[in-house]
Amino acid sequence: IDDFGSGYSNFLHLAKLRVDFIKIDGSLIQGLGQDSEVEIIVHSIVEICQRLGIQTIAEFIDNEPLSHKASEMGIDFQQGFYFYEPSHEIRH
Repeated sequence: IDDFGSGYSNFLHLAKLRVDFIKIDGSLIQGLGQDSEVEIIVHSIVEICQRLGIQTIAEFIDNEPLSHKASEMGIDFQQGFYFYEPSHEIRH
């Protein structure tokens, strides 16, 4: 499930769909280390996913402290400009 935590994606989807991964919405990830309420929400998402055997992906990771925070929270995978900026090149 992409952009989990925004729009129409919600916890009910986790109960009804058999998913392997969810990508936590960047609007939540960007709040890590800055907003304690956002951290509670992300921590809850990660904990529920761990209990359901669903792996988590953090999007919008754009610096080392944010990457470290995501790792501390138990998020399985990360993506964003911190690792690699998008390119128009076609890779094979």
